[in-house]
Amino acid sequence: MDPVPPPTDMSSTVTDAPLLSKAQGKASRALLERVCKRLAENLQMLLGQKIRLQTHSVTTVNSSELRPHLPTDGAALRVSLESEFPPALAVLELPLARYLAHLARMGPADELKALRDAPPPLGAEDPQSLESVAGFFSVAVGQEWDGNQGDQEDAPNNVVTIAGASWDGHPDPLDEGEWLWGETSCTIENQPAEGIRILIPLELARRMMSAGAGNDTGPNTAPTDPADDQTSSRAAVPSLMEDDEPLPPVVCISTPQVSEHLVHTFPEREVKVFDNITALHTFLAAGSAPGLVIARIASGDESAIRFIAQLKQVAQGMRGCPVMLMLDDPVRNTVVLCGRLGLVNALPSTVEPDVVARRIRPALRRSPA
Repeated sequence: MDPVPPPTDMSSTVTDAPLLSKAQGKASRALLERVCKRLAENLQMLLGQKIRLQTHSVTTVNSSELRPHLPTDGAALRVSLESEFPPALAVLELPLARYLAHLARMGPADELKALRDAPPPLGAEDPQSLESVAGFFSVAVGQEWDGNQGDQEDAPNNVVTIAGASWDGHPDPLDEGEWLWGETSCTIENQPAEGIRILIPLELARRMMSAGAGNDTGPNTAPTDPADDQTSSRAAVPSLMEDDEPLPPVVCISTPQVSEHLVHTFPEREVKVFDNITALHTFLAAGSAPGLVIARIASGDESAIRFIAQLKQVAQGMRGCPVMLMLDDPVRNTVVLCGRLGLVNALPSTVEPDVVARRIRPALRRSPA
């Protein structure tokens, strides 16, 4: 990844009158650090890349002070929590917007360099690809909110493009007023990338801080490198001691296209196809053990996610077994629940089967003798 410009110096943007007390200043930094932590966690789940976001400066600005610091070209992810407040925004510079869009649609890695160096504007399919990223931003911010977030579920156009220093075909989301502005640094696979600007309407941020929501993120929500977690498709499968010992099967649940593709891609592996998670339970109860489990999760089916997490804890055959979830609804509560239960390897169910094969190949690769 090419060198990126240094973070924005916001010292000249701070308003003369302090808008936050010292305690509120500390609380606002803690708020943005929690949002960045969750966003990094969720993007790791979506993109399969090790991502770190760190908040390095926080200030309050009004919208007129803020506009000159927006990128000339790029995109903004927005989440509307309540009609009385403007949306919270995550502003992406053009190279990072392209990078995340390409990863979100599981594009080939060898195309990333050319995409980052391409001239503006964003590609035609990039805004749609960024919708999933916007959903994960919504999860990260929504956990801090004690209000009703009901209208956001079906809200269209959660990605607003920036072209030629103007909002491309969209109304200006920066309503007049004061904003909490967090500047972040970003690394992807330990390589520096452009930071993400987090913008939250100040009154909304104050509501979040006074409510104290989101402080208890649970024991399983620390940022997790997919390579380090047993539930990840990148987790190592124990090496086989004998060359003629059969390899444990891949279990596919409610994923017919994926299972058919894996039969041809990994001919050395048996692929077992189950219609539901109950069949997996029966398989485990008979003393069998899978080498990897791929399960499609229907929209809103939290019970299936909890059941798989329970099986990983109590079923002997699931101990250390990598699990991949194919999410019909890869945003908000579904993603949060997966992270809390330690099921950190997930993809949208709409991805192509070859993408799934690429993601699970390291886990299925046989260790050399």
